[in-house]
This record gives sequence, structure tokens and C-alpha cells, in this order.
Amino acid sequence: MLSATTEIPQEIIDLVIDHAQSDSTTLKAFSLVSKAWSQRTREHLFCDMKLSAGKRTRIPSFLVEKPSLRRCVKSLTIQCGGDPYHSLNGSHFESTFAILPLLESLTLFSIQGEYESSGSLLWRELLPRVQIVLYEVMASPHVTSITLSWIYDFDIVPLMHYHSLEELILKSVRVPDYASVESGACFPLNKPPCSSSAPARSRLRRLDITRSPKAFRVLLACSKRREPGSLNLSNLTHLTVNTPYNPSEFTDADLAYLFELCGGSIESYTVDGRRSVTQGIGSFPPSIVPLHRFSNLKELFLTITIRSSAVGLDDHVFPVFVEALEVFSRTGTETGLTTIHVRYNGCSTYIEKEVNHLVDRQRWKWLDETLQLPAFSRLKDVMIRFDISCCESGIWGKGWDEYSGRALSQLSSLVQRGIVTMTRSYWLG
Repeated sequence: MLSATTEIPQEIIDLVIDHAQSDSTTLKAFSLVSKAWSQRTREHLFCDMKLSAGKRTRIPSFLVEKPSLRRCVKSLTIQCGGDPYHSLNGSHFESTFAILPLLESLTLFSIQGEYESSGSLLWRELLPRVQIVLYEVMASPHVTSITLSWIYDFDIVPLMHYHSLEELILKSVRVPDYASVESGACFPLNKPPCSSSAPARSRLRRLDITRSPKAFRVLLACSKRREPGSLNLSNLTHLTVNTPYNPSEFTDADLAYLFELCGGSIESYTVDGRRSVTQGIGSFPPSIVPLHRFSNLKELFLTITIRSSAVGLDDHVFPVFVEALEVFSRTGTETGLTTIHVRYNGCSTYIEKEVNHLVDRQRWKWLDETLQLPAFSRLKDVMIRFDISCCESGIWGKGWDEYSGRALSQLSSLVQRGIVTMTRSYWLG
């Protein structure tokens, strides 16, 4: 007797399975229906894999025993919390390293340390053979996305020559002193054979580089050398940067060079602005928001993280931000900007002082008037969000309706257009 599922076209089965791709329980049940259902479910079940080096996790044995399942793995994350060196350098991890280069469908590769200094991965503590394997995986031509976070003493120069990268995310990556484009390490490491005399073009479209100042400078230095096969920043469409903690991290000239390269292609731009106890109001340089250079900008995201009880950030950040929008509007043509999100992040007590200044000094009204200029006629989504910690008192509790009402009254034109929202959320920071 034929199974009822044999009469269902494979395309319909695949659509049903795809609809449940984020539900592992349902996928596991689907995999038991019949052979027609198993292959598609495998592609989702084994698509995203995570290995915890701190827990001595090994590569699953089925990837060793069944090569067909390796083709299902498209994303791999190695989490390095706790004490990862005993695991990564240990002999029991050798089978894992033997399999990693064989993941022929792998496109997204990530190595993640942890926020705490004790959880950051010290690259120099890894054995040379371990470093070589990890670099080899990242250099694979089929890997298009690399994410590295909380890694210290990591030489990023080789990454600058992985021509196949479409996405590079560096978060709190510290580069050793010996990492330099003058060290002779700058050359295309995985450049494919050229079928013509034209050099291979970099496909890099997204660059997120935050809290990694020296890595940022090394990247720019590599870009200036313009060697064949190296990453080309001129085709970026998505860019995320952070404000400097101090002026020595990178200069206005560094930013100007970056925006000269990619300003015309950027469609989505994110600025992560942080202020700690040691920072003053000058920590948000106007050079980081030259919106007038972004002729194709569609999405703009600004995050302001406050870790200090001192007030006055509004006196610098918000005017710089709105003035940048005003200059942006003077280009003489209608911009393509559709989305603006402003996010405040940090201790509720400190943020409350800042946002009260925004209302008292009519800052929201200034923003409202600016966004009514003809250049912003395509704007569809303006979101003001407060992600707060520590407590739910003051304007974040019972006083929220009153505060948000006062703020939205200054954003009356945007409210009338139905494109503005103001929200709050709590988190444990």
C-alpha cells in the first residue's frame, strides 16, 4: 500500500517543511514521515551548528560517519566561554578540526568569546595547528560571512584578502602590535584562477566593525594598498561603526577616507555611540555622520549607550545628529531614506536625565521640523526606543505615558503622518 504522502508533489512537501524551519520539534517529526520528507528536514535541522569550546564539545559523530550530512551545515559558531584552551588545544578536539575543512556548504563562520575579560579568547594561547585550521576555514572560498567577537591578539591582515567575503563582522577584536600591512603578509590568500586579465573583485557588502579601533586602522591600511584580490570597501551597502572612546583610536581623516570609498554605495548605516564615565560630550564627532555623502542611504540607525551619571550628552549628540540630517536634506533632491531608528541604551536613572533634557529643550520638535523637509518625503518608519536597566521607576514606570505623551506632542507632524513610534523595554545589563 502506497503512503499517502507519495501523492503530494515534492514542491508542496518542501514548502510545508520550510514553513516550520525554526521549529526543531516539528522538523524532527517531519523527518520520520518518509524519505521524501527527510532530506529537506535535514537541511534545516543541521543548517546551523554551535560548538561550545568551554564545555569540551566535539563535532557530532554523525558528521564523521555520514558525509552527506556535512553538506547540510551552512552556519557554524564556536563559542569560547570559560576556559576554551584546554578544549581547543586538546587531542579530543582533533576529530573536530579534521572535519571543519570538509564542510563544503559552510557559508557563515563565527568565533565568539564572551563579554567578560576572563571570557575573551586570547588567540596567542591557541596552538599553531589550531590557528592554522581556523584560518583555513575562514579562507575557504565558499565562506561568505565571518563574525569574530571578543578575541584578543588576533591578526586580521589575512582576512583582508579573503576575496569571497560578502560580510565581515568584528566586535571587540584586538589586533597585536606585530599585525601590520608592512610585514609582508598582505597578499590574496584564496584568490581564484582568473579566466581573464581582469582582477578578481571583492564582493564585500557588509562591514560591522565596533570596539576594534586598531583592526579598523589595519583594514583601512590594507585598502589603501589596493592589491589584487584584497577586500574592496567601495562596494559596501551596509556599514556599522562606533564612536571612538578616545581621539587616539581613529581620526576624522580615517573616517573621511572610509566614507570617500563607500559613501556612494551605502544603503544602511549604523552608528554605535557609547559614553562611559571617562567620556566627555566630545565623544560623538560630527565626522561620523556625514550623511550628505550617502547618496543612496535608505536606513539610518543610531544607538546611544550611557554609562555615566553626568548629563549633557544631549547637548552634543542630538544636535550633531539633527544637523547631519539638515545637511543631508540640502542635497537638492529627494533622498531615498525610509527608516530612522534612535535607540537609547543603559541605566534607567542616567537615561532619564538625558531624555528629560530632550523634552525640556524641545529637541524632539527640532527633529520633527527637520524631517518635514521635502528631502524626507519617503520616510516611512521613525522609531525612538529606550532599552533600560536597573529599575522600572520614574518615567519608565507609571510616568511613561506622561513622558511619551509630551515627547510625541513635539513630534506632531510625524504622528500625523503615522510613521513614528516611541517604545521602552527592560533588560538586565
